[in-house]
Amino acid sequence: TVLEDQQRQLWISSASGLEGSDAQSRFSPVALHNKGGKTPSVLSLAQDHDGDLWVGTFGDGVYRLDAQGRTLRSYGTADGLPGGNIRAMSIDRAGAVWAGTQKGVVRIDRHGVDVPSVPGMPGGLITAMAHDADGALWIGTIEGIKVLRGNRVQSIDLAPLGGGRSVFGFQQIGDAMWISSDRGLYRWENGTLARVGLEQGMPVDTVFQLVPDRIGNVWISSNRGVLRTDMAMLNEVADGRVPRVEVEHYNEIDGMANSQANGSSGPSAILRQDGTFWVVTAGGLSMVDPLRLQRFRERLAPPAVIENVLVDGKPLHWQGSDHNRIPGGRRLSVSYVGLSYLMSERIRYRTRLAGLDHGWIERGQQRSVEFIGLPPGDYTLHVSAAHPGGSWSDSEAVWEFTVEPFLWQRRSVQVAAVLLLLVGLIALYRYLINRYKASNIRLARMVDEATRDLQAQTVNLQALNQEKTELADRLAVQAEQFGRQAREDALTGLPNRRAFDEALARDFARSQRSGHPLCLVVLDIDHFKEVNDQHSHSVGDVVLVEVARVIASACRDSDMPARTGGEEFTLLLNDTRLAEAAQVCARLRGLFHDHPDWAGVPGLKVTFSAGLVELDAADRTPMLLYQRADRALYRAKSEGRDRTAIG
Repeated sequence: TVLEDQQRQLWISSASGLEGSDAQSRFSPVALHNKGGKTPSVLSLAQDHDGDLWVGTFGDGVYRLDAQGRTLRSYGTADGLPGGNIRAMSIDRAGAVWAGTQKGVVRIDRHGVDVPSVPGMPGGLITAMAHDADGALWIGTIEGIKVLRGNRVQSIDLAPLGGGRSVFGFQQIGDAMWISSDRGLYRWENGTLARVGLEQGMPVDTVFQLVPDRIGNVWISSNRGVLRTDMAMLNEVADGRVPRVEVEHYNEIDGMANSQANGSSGPSAILRQDGTFWVVTAGGLSMVDPLRLQRFRERLAPPAVIENVLVDGKPLHWQGSDHNRIPGGRRLSVSYVGLSYLMSERIRYRTRLAGLDHGWIERGQQRSVEFIGLPPGDYTLHVSAAHPGGSWSDSEAVWEFTVEPFLWQRRSVQVAAVLLLLVGLIALYRYLINRYKASNIRLARMVDEATRDLQAQTVNLQALNQEKTELADRLAVQAEQFGRQAREDALTGLPNRRAFDEALARDFARSQRSGHPLCLVVLDIDHFKEVNDQHSHSVGDVVLVEVARVIASACRDSDMPARTGGEEFTLLLNDTRLAEAAQVCARLRGLFHDHPDWAGVPGLKVTFSAGLVELDAADRTPMLLYQRADRALYRAKSEGRDRTAIG
């Protein structure tokens, strides 16, 4: 991320920490340390009204620094801040800091950390935040937009208009709020949502941040370079008055450190007070001065010249009047170039073939044009060039040539062919009339016979079709039952051992790739054999069903409970640290103790012993993780049962 403070000092953050610039634009690292003494990864920056710098990190909370980069205070889980990453922050009019966490939005002021309890607030990952001119807080998530206006939350669903879901940035321009998303740009104005995406001429689908400059341009960062267009044109396309937007695309060829800009961190692109545009990329910072670029575009357009001409891939000596006759049916390729040392690789071209084209055809940066099977006639090819965003050159490249006709394209040959065709058509017509009369009677007789056969076949086919439909319905029902039985425990309705093994392997691989925490609980019903022996197996089955229901009620949507055998159950907890998993086990143990008269048997109490482990580097396979949990389970049993042992 990149931020310019009130003193025009530049702050840059990355996975390696935070750096600040001095008056000579020299950067030096800022001393930030987490509880482990390491430098935190910084994801977001913001400056409050007092000039203090707020730093959001990946997993290490929020830091507050003074203008010189000295740490004033840090906020973590002990202060009420949810764990996870802080990808966006915004300062309200009162000076309070709003931070987007992995578990919703928090507000930080002089009293500490507060989690707003307004109904409708998002509770998941926050990817972007911004306050508008009216003081409303715009919140971007991976499921759309929430807008906090006082004590009311408004939801804005992007999916019906282009399928947008993930929001990466907000930019208010006038009365409109522009939204950067995974499906292009959206504009919210006067309660109406409009979109400018691939269908409207955007060259990429995912855009991260829109930044207007001071001369009417807007700069848009994306995962494939930086885009530039005109603000007025962007509004016209959003209004539907213009079908497509004209965009200039910049990448490494134009001097960018890397074409991959950053998203889900903020701010990822800014306009500095000196009017320059700065954008964060995977290869570092890139900067452009819009005024200087405008002067480049205002330079004289380059003259165009023809380099070479190929006919069926072979060079043609095209200069001079003796070399401009081309046999018909050939493939003609003409290469051309604009004479300029200024951004020569980005020069735009247009062509017009007099005798075929009715107007100019823009070719972009394509430096050749090809014609196949041109009709006979006289032609003149015009080529014009222009710098990006500049006017077209008046100095055109011009080449005149003639395409000769084939033998069958000559007028005399065509007249003779037409006469022969007329004679043949007359003879064919007389023959067909006589044949038609003879076959008409035979056809009527055949139609009557075929009609009777078809009626009989129709009755048989209807009966067969009904039988086939009934058979297909029965097979579909059986297939659905077999699929459910293969992965579902028949008694409790929970996933069985097969389904659990598949989920454990999948989540194990995901956690190793992403680094997200994963916890596993293996629990066993204490003295279950005595329940079967003293109260019958039918009572034991009811107990198992009630145990499954209690475990399922204590789970979140992302958790997976399963019955892996007999009285053994498992609980797979995604994105959960060991302390949180221990709280889940404690809450589940309380539910067991509060459950009265298990299976309807007065006084019958059921407890469990459990083993709890969290995935670490030593767990190379899912089986090693499961074995650690199993050993913890047996330790819980040996220590007296009705408890959870952490492995």
